[in-house]
Formats: sequence, C-alpha cells, structure tokens
Amino acid sequence: AVLLFVFGVAFMLAFVPGSIPDEPYHFQASYKWSNILLFMPDATSSVISFREDIAQFVANKSLFNPTVELGEYSALLNSFQLFSDCDSYVDVAAYSAFDLGGNPPQLKIVSALGIALARIANLGAIPVFYAGRLANLVVFVVLAYFAAKVTPVAKKTFMVVSLLPMTLHLVSSYSYDSGIIGIAFLLLAFCLRAIYGKEAMGKKDVVAIAILSALL
Repeated sequence: AVLLFVFGVAFMLAFVPGSIPDEPYHFQASYKWSNILLFMPDATSSVISFREDIAQFVANKSLFNPTVELGEYSALLNSFQLFSDCDSYVDVAAYSAFDLGGNPPQLKIVSALGIALARIANLGAIPVFYAGRLANLVVFVVLAYFAAKVTPVAKKTFMVVSLLPMTLHLVSSYSYDSGIIGIAFLLLAFCLRAIYGKEAMGKKDVVAIAILSALL
C-alpha cells in the first residue's frame, strides 16, 4: 500500500493539470458534485458555478494544458497559492451536459469530497485541484490493498496490476476509471475467495459481492 501510494503521488505530480485525457471534463463533473455536497447546486445542468480563482485556473491555458512540457511545471509553481480569500463565484459553461449516467455518484463522490474539503479550508485553486486527485488515489490504494488481502490466490498479480503505469496514470487523476478499477479489484477478490477459499462462502461474502456488483 505504501509503495502504491508513493508511485501514485509521483504520477499525480508528473502529469500537470489537464494533461490526462478527458480530465478537464472529469474535473468539472467532480467540482459540480462538490457544489452539491456543499449545498450549492448549480442553476442548470449546462452551467457550473466555480469559485472565481478556480475558474481562472481552468481557463488559463498555460496552467491547464493537454501537454506535459518543462515550462508547464514552472508555470504551475509560479501560480501556486496555498490559501485563498476568494469567495466570489463565476458560472462557466460545462464541457458537455452533466448527467448521472456519465457521472455516477459512487465514482465521483470521492474526488468531489476532496475538492469540497479543500474549498472549506479556503485552499488556493491549484491545491483544490490536486486535493481531488489525491482523494481518488487514496481510495484506490485502500480498495487495491483490501483486494490483495481478501483474495486467497493471485495476490501478487493484484499487486503488479495495480502498479502498472497505465493503472497509476488513471488512478492518480480525476478519471472515473479509478473507482471502476478499484471496485472491480475488490469484487474479483471476493469472487476468487468464494471459488478458492478453504471455508464455505458466508453471508458477509454474499452481501459484499452483491453490493460491489451493484456499484460496478
């Protein structure tokens, strides 16, 4: 778990904001969920109320860039601000229509909670962004750890797959694949225990498999 977290943080810092495919959309969706958590629902499904400093951060192409270049890191450091007194909001048009089918709460609530807590602490725009990424990573680490603990077979396979570069690339971002992979890991682990475990499958295992299947 420690190794997975360390490598995940390395990937999280290596890829600048917006450089991961579809991340601008995923960030907007998570931010909208954070508005809901903070009882600040947006006026319509096509508009998101951003805190002004975060709206400027998202709109700044030199900071929210699809490329990873040396200059991106210096621009990020130069714009870094740990705390913000900003309390004004700006309505920004969403990248695409916000819907529950594309943004199910069980996959978005974690990053949204990270954003919400960072907003409550009045952190700056960049820390708010990374708070959501970090929350996604932490939950994946927990799910992957328990998957390796639960399964009676292929423990090292679970560990290796969780450390693959593509896995780390996704779970250290705003992608909902982070939750999908983590839940799938744990579901597979319970299924393998049901098949290969020495003891008969108990009621708790049945409930766990049913819940994880529904979430997935």
